[in-house]
This record gives sequence, C-alpha cells and structure tokens, in this order.
Amino acid sequence: RVGGDEFLLFIPVGSETEGYRVARQLHRRMEAALNHLPYPIGCSMGVLLLGPREASLTDADVQRADQLMYEAKREGTSLRISTTLDS
Repeated sequence: RVGGDEFLLFIPVGSETEGYRVARQLHRRMEAALNHLPYPIGCSMGVLLLGPREASLTDADVQRADQLMYEAKREGTSLRISTTLDS
C-alpha cells in the first residue's frame, strides 16, 4: 500500500509484450470486479514497464507510475502504460 487507496504491484514478466498484456488483463479484471458493486467505482492504473536492468524499484519509478495513474484518471482512460525500455 502506497497510501490511501493506492497500491503498488511489482510483477516480473518475460517481455514488453507480456507486460502490456498483463497490465491490460489486470485492469479488465479489476474493472469487472468493481462493476458488481452497488455503487459506481472505477480503477485507474498507471503502469511502468521496466527493463531487465532494473532489479528493484527506485523512488523515481514509483513517482512515474503514480504520475501515469493520475494522467489516466484525468484523461478518463483509466489505464496508462509507459516504458523505460527505450531509455
């Protein structure tokens, strides 16, 4: 738990493609679970795909993922994915 209703997951995946797939699948499942509640609630996710060089998360990684989540929330997309693989 990062704070409030924000949570951080670190999920190792084998490739960038798999990272996108897992993120989208997790988001779909969260939204489906929330749809069964008697009141309207959604799930905004910021996903940062890290390259294999990153063995652990840095504060900058967490801040970037948090920024992505707020961008998703503002844009109404509810899911925003970015990668450090090109950097």
